[in-house]
Amino acid sequence: MSRKHKPPPLWFLRIYLPIYHFVLDVAARLPGGRYPRFIRLADWSKRAVDRGENDRAARFAHKLLALAKSYPGDWNYGNAIHHGHLVLGRVALAAGDLEAARTELLEAGRTPGSPQLNSFGPNMRLANDLLAAGEARAVREYFDLCRNFWKMGSQHLDRWSEDIAAGRAPKFGPNLLY
Repeated sequence: MSRKHKPPPLWFLRIYLPIYHFVLDVAARLPGGRYPRFIRLADWSKRAVDRGENDRAARFAHKLLALAKSYPGDWNYGNAIHHGHLVLGRVALAAGDLEAARTELLEAGRTPGSPQLNSFGPNMRLANDLLAAGEARAVREYFDLCRNFWKMGSQHLDRWSEDIAAGRAPKFGPNLLY
């Protein structure tokens, strides 16, 4: 007879997760901490661009994309490609370079996917910003690229495409935050 294990209580996760991130952050900064750095650079680059530290965000995103080449079979590879290019696109858009922002959005959509992207879907922050700048065609192309890995989200992508075609702003919901 096998015993079923209960998942940990929520209070345990609230304590454990910040400790886990702290340990990863420390390990990522140590010499030889390439893999922890690969895991954490996406968060660091997104945090930097959110704060308006665009040079720092771009530096982190370039490091992330360079490190990703060392881990093509890793579960985090698709996340690294996706988030690295999205951050570079946001930096380009902040600098007024629409062409580079469009290019980075499409590169982000060319990710092979990951467990997270395949389940929860892609981040739509740059797509939303490009829509506001009148770049509907690039955003719809991004949606088409996302269909390759986000099979579970085809209804969302269809609805968002219809919204854009009708001149409405899509409601991206939590996909603006991932």
